[in-house]
Amino acid sequence: MHSDVAIIGSGFAGSLMSLLLTRLGRSCVVVDRQSHPRFAIGESSTPLADMALRDIAKKYDLPRLAPLSKYGTWMAAYPHVMRGLKRGFSYFDHEPHQPFVPRLDHANELLVAASTDDATSDTHWLRSEVDAFFAAEAVSAGVPLFENTTPTRIEHSDHGWELSGHRGPSGQGDEVKVKARFLIDASGEGKVLARILGIADDKHLLKTNSRPLYAHFQDLTPWRQMLVERAAAVQDHPFDCDRAALHQVFRGAWMWQLRFDSEVVSAGFAIDNGKFPLDEAISPHAEWDHWLEQYPTLREQFSRAKIVNPPRGLTRGPRMQRLMAQGAGSDWVMLPHTAGFIDPLHSSGIAHSLFGIERLTAIFEEHWGKETLAAELQEYARIVRMETQLIDLLVAGCYAGTVDFRLFTAMCMFYFGGTIACERARCDSPFHPARYFLNANDPAFRQAAAAGYDRLQELLASGPTSREIDSFTAFTRDLIAPWNTANLMNPSAKNMYRHTAARK
Repeated sequence: MHSDVAIIGSGFAGSLMSLLLTRLGRSCVVVDRQSHPRFAIGESSTPLADMALRDIAKKYDLPRLAPLSKYGTWMAAYPHVMRGLKRGFSYFDHEPHQPFVPRLDHANELLVAASTDDATSDTHWLRSEVDAFFAAEAVSAGVPLFENTTPTRIEHSDHGWELSGHRGPSGQGDEVKVKARFLIDASGEGKVLARILGIADDKHLLKTNSRPLYAHFQDLTPWRQMLVERAAAVQDHPFDCDRAALHQVFRGAWMWQLRFDSEVVSAGFAIDNGKFPLDEAISPHAEWDHWLEQYPTLREQFSRAKIVNPPRGLTRGPRMQRLMAQGAGSDWVMLPHTAGFIDPLHSSGIAHSLFGIERLTAIFEEHWGKETLAAELQEYARIVRMETQLIDLLVAGCYAGTVDFRLFTAMCMFYFGGTIACERARCDSPFHPARYFLNANDPAFRQAAAAGYDRLQELLASGPTSREIDSFTAFTRDLIAPWNTANLMNPSAKNMYRHTAARK
């Protein structure tokens, strides 16, 4: 086949990119080594993700995608595509070998609303079904999708790209040959182009060093039920803490719990790989049990839970972070999730991908076939790298802050301050090339986040006292003040924030 663009990877990002290029009049071919549906760990949208998807659907006349930007419209249009209700972010602090004891002042809890009601809420994406939906939309739009196809040869020349391989799980099926003027890498952690072109991974420059251990479960007791049984003041919560990106916070690690409407829960540990290096001599199940043994209330929550996916059971990986030294060339580009990834802590993955796709589509729309294309692609890659490094700073600060929940909470506020500022700017106009993801285009914000991170490192080096931690909280409050339009860090709120969401 001959096409303008070949895309490697048919997850939601690769499939969406093919849809948008088709809308621009470019011919596309998508190649994927697997087929849909296939397991992928659950992810959460955010207001920024919803805004970007809504605006993309409107600008490029893709009305079937618009309902996915809100929980209510998704339920009405596609009840068969599994999702979960996400009202915001909830966090609960655990002491090693101690039961979780709710406090009336909520000092070991943090809830931050991201929507005002269920209908306009964000969503958890059951990626196996959502990715299949996007891929089917691409195929319906006429995009050839070669599944179960692993390219055995990818060659680059002055005339573009040539990909060849065989279809079928065993690689013994029909031969596939694709010639394309341009290549897009949407393979994520597969890093196909980086391997072909010998591009280095600059992850040594990143501050975050974490690894995952995860699965999908059924019959997991809702955390709200665990709280009610312990006489927690759940009436103070701005939303049901399970209908959120729920974070259990430990010393040097945290656990996500994303509950879908089917009551299947995506749950996993994200572990500081510097403090707790991967030990291959210990099985994933043994390591999982080791973590649960340290936190008795969590162990009780999982006492009846059963793994339902992936088929191989608990999945464990090495360090998650990546940062490709080069993200674009004159006739190739990596989508954000391929060019770099940090950690799921702040639910940034979907939104960052959509922001990058939106920017890249605008570049193709204006510069395709022009000499200016290469320079624009380099600028795109520079922006993606800057955004990824900001995410790294925000996440690494939170990992460092897990030694004390007050420090963790303070470091989270840099993320919420940046994302709320970005949301409010997004309300002014759907897409503006001078605006980056998470307010990364604002040097003052980046400097404030870096100042918070550096002060935290100094504090941890000397072993902070309770008074010094309180002082750091006040220091952080002052740093985020220019972007704090949601009354974050107000002591009277007692870590319960009901009104942070921008208009969507």
